[in-house]
Amino acid sequence: MSRSNPQLGLFGGLVLLATSLLGSSVFVVPVLGVQIAGQSSLISWLILIAFMVPMAMVFGQLGRNYPHAGGVSHWTARALGPRAEWVIAMVLISVIPVGLPAALLLTMIFLERLVEIPQPWDLVAQLCVLAAVYSLNRAGVRASAWVQTAIILGSLTFIAVLAFSTPIQTHASLPKLGPIAPIAQAAGLMLWCFLGLEIVANLAEEFRNPERDIPWVVVGGVVLAGLVYYLCAATLLSANFESVESDALLQLAADRLGPIGLQLLSVFGFLACFASLNTYLNGFSRGLWSL
Repeated sequence: MSRSNPQLGLFGGLVLLATSLLGSSVFVVPVLGVQIAGQSSLISWLILIAFMVPMAMVFGQLGRNYPHAGGVSHWTARALGPRAEWVIAMVLISVIPVGLPAALLLTMIFLERLVEIPQPWDLVAQLCVLAAVYSLNRAGVRASAWVQTAIILGSLTFIAVLAFSTPIQTHASLPKLGPIAPIAQAAGLMLWCFLGLEIVANLAEEFRNPERDIPWVVVGGVVLAGLVYYLCAATLLSANFESVESDALLQLAADRLGPIGLQLLSVFGFLACFASLNTYLNGFSRGLWSL
């Protein structure tokens, strides 16, 4: 019998994973990919999706057959014993002291585009964000799924409006083969966008029907995130910038939608970071609990 109170369905799990994979990267990494490889960065995205789908299928099968809050560390225990389980668990949990502050700082970058926060109130604002994430976690995984559904639908709508207003050009949205080195370099950078895949393993016990839902969630989440990243890159390439700067998407939002575009990008950037923080803390807290 499950030790938790399963509340997640297929759609809720897909939302939690997709927001984890997208996070703040959706407004940052496509720009960096275009800077590195230009239109060939679209090939990098396709290569990465093709590389990640088989890995997602493996995660899906393991999650379906061995649903456990320990996730990867639990699977390691079944294969190599309890000592290896603790080693892997500590490696994964060690991400928290490094990754959480970095993710929180990215969240604040978007928030400070909306509201000027003088020092030392920026620390208070960060603690308030953490308190909000903690409160949402306490409300349960179902509440997280509902909140993050609203966030991802809003973010995807904004990206679609931006793509439609650009608009995307056929010649700019098709992959173009270029030098191998920039394509590989861009793919190496983009790989970091998909490193949240392991979080769904820690949420396996939260699914009402893990045997049916988890394989669909992990594969669907990877494909959905990959296609959104590809769409952002194609939109950026269709804008025909003479040179792509790090704030190219901000420039594009301002050019196509005016001042409201900058505000909307900042809002959805903040919310995407918040959703990513929430999913990670959901997963890591369950990993700790399982030990």
